[in-house]
Amino acid sequence: MHSRPELPKRSIQKHLTIAIAAMVLPLVISTVGGYFFIHYTFSKMDKAIDETIEKMSHITDIQLLILQSGIPAHHYLIHGDPAERKNFRRIREVLDAKFSVALDAYNADPEEGRLLRESEQYWESVKQFSQEILSLEDPAPNGSGASVMEIMDGLLEKSAVNLSNIHELTAKGIDSLHKNSHAKSEQLELYAAIILLCSLLLVQRGIKIVRREVHLPIKVLTEGIQEFKTGNLNARVELNTNDELGRMAAAFNNMADVLTERERELEHLASHDELTELCNVREFRRLLQIELERSARHNRPFSLLLLDIDHFKLVNDNYGHLAGDKVLHQIGLSIKAILRPSDLGARYGGEEFAIILPETDMEMACTVAERIRGEIASWNICIESVKKIRVTVSIGVATYPEDGIEPAALISRVDERLYTAKELGRNRVISAVPAVDPIQEAG
Repeated sequence: MHSRPELPKRSIQKHLTIAIAAMVLPLVISTVGGYFFIHYTFSKMDKAIDETIEKMSHITDIQLLILQSGIPAHHYLIHGDPAERKNFRRIREVLDAKFSVALDAYNADPEEGRLLRESEQYWESVKQFSQEILSLEDPAPNGSGASVMEIMDGLLEKSAVNLSNIHELTAKGIDSLHKNSHAKSEQLELYAAIILLCSLLLVQRGIKIVRREVHLPIKVLTEGIQEFKTGNLNARVELNTNDELGRMAAAFNNMADVLTERERELEHLASHDELTELCNVREFRRLLQIELERSARHNRPFSLLLLDIDHFKLVNDNYGHLAGDKVLHQIGLSIKAILRPSDLGARYGGEEFAIILPETDMEMACTVAERIRGEIASWNICIESVKKIRVTVSIGVATYPEDGIEPAALISRVDERLYTAKELGRNRVISAVPAVDPIQEAG
């Protein structure tokens, strides 16, 4: 049987899972990671922009209110309308609240916070001057009111300049945010490229795993099965893994071993005689043709023996067919024991045997034939434990190419010589040379 070294168990499902994970997981990680990275980056940027816009809206409101805060005092100096006092109080309340909110918003920004605090100080001074102007009983001809108004306008202008500077710094902050966003985008592109490259490498690795653990073993398995299917009974699947495909290959190899063994058994049964364990007549004719072609190709001789058991019918009639079968079996064993490995013995008919002797001329063939005849003639075959019988054989000999160059001619010539041996008294060898009579020699 086909033996395999014991390997640790593995699973093709595990390999496929690893391969699929190697191909899919990087994409999932890159997608999820990219989503959260983008979400985090742009959320942070959006928050910063929203905060900046909100702070700028406070500064814009303060600028507008600063510009409006001087109007009541101006109007009061010109027209002396007491309603301007109420207008100023309204602007002051709103502006104080706006400054409070803006200072909280710019608390973390050193430069903007400093400018905003200076603007608030200017505003505090403006409030005092405005209150002084608005408290005049008769502001129109009052020259001191105009000088105070001039000082107040200067303070308002300084406050407005500070607020404009805050706008510029905020605008620079927004520009910095845009640059930072651009840098983040480039960084994201770099990360995406790296992740994509890693994904491609892992996908390639996954493909290699699938190819090594699945595709190639399936190819080897398919090719081995196909080769076996075409008639090569020696074909086996050499798959040294212990996963599902490896175990399938092992099962196929075991099946192929069993089928090959059965095929050999069938071939043996189809080509051999069960009783004598020699080749049958069909196999003999096939091998005779092969030997003739070989000898012709190499210009070498071979010989053919045809052997018949003398008076075999009497054995069957006197002792039964079981005794006859025993005689046939014993002769088959004797022929196998005497012949060389390159020789071929066959049961040619009921009590006839044929022997092919490659690389053997007539003289050597007669020696072998005489040895077989003498061996069989010396037996005492036991029948039913107490009875013993003796048998003899007659043998005809023919040699290629002297006696024929075709199978039919050789068989015809050796059959004639066997018949001559029978006519001359049996228990003898007849060839192209004068026959040797063992009975006369013994006498």
